[in-house]
Amino acid sequence: MGLDLGRVARALGDDHAILLRAHWHAYAPPESRRIAGVRDVTEHQDLRELYLAADVLVTDYSSAMFDFALTGKPMLFHTYDLARYHDELRGFYFDLAAHAPGPLLQSDADVVAALGDLDAVAAAHAGAYERFRARFCDLDDGRAGPRVLAAVFGLGP
Repeated sequence: MGLDLGRVARALGDDHAILLRAHWHAYAPPESRRIAGVRDVTEHQDLRELYLAADVLVTDYSSAMFDFALTGKPMLFHTYDLARYHDELRGFYFDLAAHAPGPLLQSDADVVAALGDLDAVAAAHAGAYERFRARFCDLDDGRAGPRVLAAVFGLGP
């Protein structure tokens, strides 16, 4: 079953805020997403601003993981339906279990526990995180413009 945001918010307490950005395909009216401790930011246009505001990304299989990896902040993967997603729904372009830059978590309780000790989670997955960034974020180094100029116009170094 999907992540119960109300349960997670209650377990974390009032000193945490969950930013919810629903997938456009799973969009529901905002009034259906009013949950204590959860701020619905689905209609916020600039994901980069949300990545900067967040301390951690909790996702399932979203490609947001690739962009969020640039922040260096921890990522948690709520993969309660991993086998079904892999075998029946969509599959993966790469082996998530082998290359995930954070833990694959099955339950609300697992997510709450990981959020409760992010430093330990980050330390335990530091090697996987760096390998993930090296594999998928290697060109995100701030030098894309000069590379395009060199490739298209022969300009630059």
